[in-house]
Amino acid sequence: MRSLKLPDLDVHLRYHDLPGHGAPLIMLHGLGCASSFDYPRLLAEPGLAGRRALLVDLLGFGFSDKPEDFSYTPGAQARALAQWIEHLDLLEFDLFAHSMGGSIAIELATLMPARIRNLVSAGPNLDSGGGTYSRSLASWSEQDYVATGHHTSFRPRQPRLGRQHGRRLSPGRAPRGEGADSRQPGQLAQAIAGAEHAALHHLRRTLPARPGYGMAAAPRHRYPHRRQCRPFPSLG
Repeated sequence: MRSLKLPDLDVHLRYHDLPGHGAPLIMLHGLGCASSFDYPRLLAEPGLAGRRALLVDLLGFGFSDKPEDFSYTPGAQARALAQWIEHLDLLEFDLFAHSMGGSIAIELATLMPARIRNLVSAGPNLDSGGGTYSRSLASWSEQDYVATGHHTSFRPRQPRLGRQHGRRLSPGRAPRGEGADSRQPGQLAQAIAGAEHAALHHLRRTLPARPGYGMAAAPRHRYPHRRQCRPFPSLG
């Protein structure tokens, strides 16, 4: 794993730089995740194997520093990434990002529009500031969240059966318009994994093929559940 000290912030951003061919692929993770953990297995897929990839842990996540005086807004994260990209002298790159990382990627695209060849964002908030669910989590203080917030936010819901406007409800599914997603946390994790798989499949189909890494190759199996993923050892 490599480390870069960002001079403007006096913190270290840590990342894997996997050697390969073609324009680099930068991969940004979502809230509560880390690129160094989530993405190495994906890069063994036939459609991505052999190309250069940069797996960066955002500030506050994974192996990167967690400064207490950093704002952690999408804009602040994007500016930190821009310093990192300038240091690496990346004149062009492809960008894949998931969830919160997608919001940061959109901010980054406004800072470096000429350098990003392709942007694939899976489930982002298109406006800065987070979605309804993200904002509800961010509203807790750290002490209150540790005490009761996690249990309150992720408590299981009872299956709901019945008719709403002449339509039978599936177990665990709330009627349209009632707000929060009623799926169990395990179901949500599977849905998120499926969204990542679909976005990466789109990435393979839309990015032009490059000699040596077969970008157009189709995946042979589904995206593995993140609990099965393991981080690479030091790649620096």
